[in-house]
Amino acid sequence: MHNQPLRIDFDKVRSILRNGITRADLFMGIGLNASTHQPAISHNLTNNSGIHIQFTKETLTDDETKHVNEEFGKWIISNGLRELLETFSIFLLNLYFAVYFLADQKTKDSIKITPKKFEKLGISQQLIIISEIIEVNDDDLNIINSLNQLRNCYAHRNGRVGAKDLDEETKKFSVSWTKIHTMIEEPDGTISNIEDKIGVPLKGGANVFSKVEIETVHFDLNDEALVTKKQAKEICLSVFSIGERAFNNTVKFAQKMGAVEFKPKRI
Repeated sequence: MHNQPLRIDFDKVRSILRNGITRADLFMGIGLNASTHQPAISHNLTNNSGIHIQFTKETLTDDETKHVNEEFGKWIISNGLRELLETFSIFLLNLYFAVYFLADQKTKDSIKITPKKFEKLGISQQLIIISEIIEVNDDDLNIINSLNQLRNCYAHRNGRVGAKDLDEETKKFSVSWTKIHTMIEEPDGTISNIEDKIGVPLKGGANVFSKVEIETVHFDLNDEALVTKKQAKEICLSVFSIGERAFNNTVKFAQKMGAVEFKPKRI
């Protein structure tokens, strides 16, 4: 029996990241838009179940409807971010398969974590292990760690900040992600956020530029760790950017190992 060459399809690995981001963005969009839709969408699961099963009132008051929709919006974000990070973990596992099997013996001896053991680690630890083989910057590690703690807060404490979420020094729960700031610079050197200038005539025109900064929100003990629709969108982009960097560095690692075959471009 001849040994078959190991083939890693990096396009498929990358699609895990892209599909995960797309699903989270799409489903959170549908859910959050539904939670604010007017008139309110029916809350009844089904009216034709054969046997009549009713866990809620068939008709809600206006106040009850408002409360249910607010809670639904929170539920959508918590589940959307949970799926986003779980898919990112699957993506990391596939990256790890690649770097583990392509690594030389010296690298394998230094990490000593098989893919089977890697799969059982938390997402923060997974990214730390990968960073021992490919380049992952500290900001990316810190962002994923904070988002994973946010997921834990949703999963184990219904989104209410607990003692386990707090930083030992600041006594705050801090959640971070990267955000693209679009700025404008006027001829006199004044720099403003583009949102502040929408609909405002600019004499002499202006230059538009963007910069990426880390956005951080802080919560106190027993606060609800609420994330807005805009912030959820930014988090999706942030996780995508982190995944892209990890992916590109994995491809570079494979190139270094002499294991990448490039498809000829179609003319």
